[in-house]
Amino acid sequence: MKNKKNDKKWEKLRLGELLVAEGVLSEEHKKEALAIQKTLSIYKTLGEICLEKKFLSRRDLNRILAKYHKRIPLGTLLMNLGMISHQQLKNVLAEQRQSGEKIGAILIKKGMINEKVLVDTLATQMGILKIFPDFHLIDRNLLKGWSEDFLKKNLILPAFKEKNEVTVIMADPFHQELIQDVGRMFQCKIRPAIATSMDIKRALHQHFQKVSLDVMPRMAVKTEDNTKDLVVGDEGLTSGGPEGVVGVLDFIISNAIAEGASDIHIEPKESSLQIRYRIDGILHHKTDLPVSMAPGLSSRIKILCKLDISEKRKHQDGRLRAQVMEQDVDMRVSVYAAAFGENIVIRILYRQSNFIDIDQLGITPENKRKFLDLMALPSGILLVTGPTGSGKTTTLYSAINHINDGSKSIITVEDPVEYVMEGVVQGQLNPKLGHTYVDFIKSMMRQDPDVIMVGEVRDTLSAEAVVQASLTGHKVLTTLHTEDATGGLLRLVEMGIDAFLITSTVVAVMAQRLVRVLCPRCKKTYTPDAVQLGILGVDTDIPGDVKFYKAVGCSYCDHMGYRGRTGIHELLCMNDKVRDILLSHSTGSDIRRVARAQAGLMTMREDGFYKLMQGITSFDEVSRVLPWQDTEDDLVRSSREIIAMAEGAKNSESGDGILAPVDAEKVHNGEEEVTGTGKDGMVFKVALDISAMDKFRDKLVEFFGIYQRNAVHGKDGAPPDVSSAECRRFIDFVNGAMKHARSLAVSPFAELVLRKKGRELEIVVEFLVREPSPKRKGDDTVYKGPRLLNFIRKQNNAHGTARGVHGGSSGSGTYRKVVKKMLWEPRLI
Repeated sequence: MKNKKNDKKWEKLRLGELLVAEGVLSEEHKKEALAIQKTLSIYKTLGEICLEKKFLSRRDLNRILAKYHKRIPLGTLLMNLGMISHQQLKNVLAEQRQSGEKIGAILIKKGMINEKVLVDTLATQMGILKIFPDFHLIDRNLLKGWSEDFLKKNLILPAFKEKNEVTVIMADPFHQELIQDVGRMFQCKIRPAIATSMDIKRALHQHFQKVSLDVMPRMAVKTEDNTKDLVVGDEGLTSGGPEGVVGVLDFIISNAIAEGASDIHIEPKESSLQIRYRIDGILHHKTDLPVSMAPGLSSRIKILCKLDISEKRKHQDGRLRAQVMEQDVDMRVSVYAAAFGENIVIRILYRQSNFIDIDQLGITPENKRKFLDLMALPSGILLVTGPTGSGKTTTLYSAINHINDGSKSIITVEDPVEYVMEGVVQGQLNPKLGHTYVDFIKSMMRQDPDVIMVGEVRDTLSAEAVVQASLTGHKVLTTLHTEDATGGLLRLVEMGIDAFLITSTVVAVMAQRLVRVLCPRCKKTYTPDAVQLGILGVDTDIPGDVKFYKAVGCSYCDHMGYRGRTGIHELLCMNDKVRDILLSHSTGSDIRRVARAQAGLMTMREDGFYKLMQGITSFDEVSRVLPWQDTEDDLVRSSREIIAMAEGAKNSESGDGILAPVDAEKVHNGEEEVTGTGKDGMVFKVALDISAMDKFRDKLVEFFGIYQRNAVHGKDGAPPDVSSAECRRFIDFVNGAMKHARSLAVSPFAELVLRKKGRELEIVVEFLVREPSPKRKGDDTVYKGPRLLNFIRKQNNAHGTARGVHGGSSGSGTYRKVVKKMLWEPRLI
């Protein structure tokens, strides 16, 4: 009688009170966990919060839950997670009282929830193992002597045996009588794990029908020995090593590649080994394994990567290559010494031969037009920025594929080569051999290239090499890791590149992210609130015909609500306004304000909002991947303005347009038109090294062609002379002007600029000259300290077309940016 009273007493206590009463959780930690729970937007149980904060162990939590059968009712948990409504819960509970069925079965039968979602929720709620029933992972010897009918009727599958404990996969891990019966049969302790009934039935069918046990299709290997399922480096995963570990690793890698995962996470926990895949940028819990498998898996992976298997206290990095299902992949392996063992992350890099077209990148129509104009320029640096996994390399490959028409010499240096491109010379960086990007770029310059692609600018040396390659007249495509487009410019400044060189070489910076695309079969319309619109920094006045969608989930999208990914971008095209603010050594916020107001920059948040209005993605996705920018609140655009900017219906207020280079044959035939118009007219710029003008002859010929095509001379509009003799006369004229500029300029670099406004056309040259250094107050001596051009800032003056620039560091002197008009007198036909 006394025991029954005690049981009722414990039933009335909440989980936190039970944990405190049992001495596994302090009162202070309980209060802290409850406070955290109140702040969460997505519901989490108190037990999960305590585990994350390491207030108690999983073993203690499971022991308390098992002892007192204390758990949040499943219906309440699903309602708090937003998976069902309060009214749906009431209806299901009413039906449960009549039929006696389990609430989970009723929810699945009525289609209110998917079984896979239910399994994930139960695993989270109870902290039990989630195991994918595949015979690469489980021990088939445990099925000997078991009745097929009994296993299929009760939906159970013995998986592992460790010492005196057997892990059994069950569709209903709360069936205590069944657990006791299985325990008596094995004569040991049973640890229940969970999986969907469909997966358990499939595994049992495969076993008892004696069909192929491979979940994945057989993998043909292009070697003389076709008996191997997976080739990794020089060894087959199915050969050598302990049989259990080999089968598990075989499944983990091949299944990840089949599901299109970009990363594999092998994470040892206190009482289990968790396997997770990153698919479309989101981590998905695939399966749990016995923690005893962790050392064997770690050693096997280290052997394949040729790492030190005896070292378990240091972090190690390695690589391996594989061929899975006739697909070549490279894998980067990182081994991290963690609290419960070695945490292993495998990055999968797919070697592809099918290229994504520029139209498939998700670039808006107006940004696509600008991007194609940039790709037509003969020289300059195009930076693509974003975090790891944001699709930067894919964008570069699409750009190269677009210009790879056989008329250009294109050479790359990559780490690793992800796409094999016909007609492109591709270099593989190998750090183990001491290779660096700088070494490759120096060698590439001797290969007579037109276009150079550098996988990543990692340090000052590689940044300087990229700038030098552009100054010698090459088009350079490369990537940086920055948050946004303006951050790409500032990153180069931080690397020590002179601001003048950046403004002379960088033609554009594109920042991007990847967002998941809503499933077209199950997405649902809804009305966003003002808070969501405010987060995106757009006007809350939305036209009535615009529809917004949210994710739901169905069998087509594996109940994720999303299928595939697309990009959101911001493209910053350099113009005089942006160059001036960068030369003035301003902050990133100031540069971004100028870029938005005067360079027509459409931000990633605005591009994301445009894709929301198109029904492509959801608010949750855009908010998940984009950084917050306070400066974007200074200029809030309406939905109509964003649509106009994205679709090119309204030209942005850019300072200078971009002139595409002109094909020589089309110039003579009168077919080519110069494109790119800003409020200051058309502009075409070429950065020149004054000390090495002989290297720029081809660029000057192209410059001359653009000039002659757009020039109209005389009262009757007489056509210009485009003969080769006239071209040589123009080049000699420019060389003479540059010799004069060389005697005045501080920097060895200058810009040759062509401007057209209406019928007027002029050619100017821009360079820096040194002004007399300022004197100290009360001192007649002149500063003679070093003068660094990468610390210059704007100074007000009134020197006509010349703009003063003052040194930003003490003793750096004063410089002026001089703009000289070239008095070229063309001959007429």
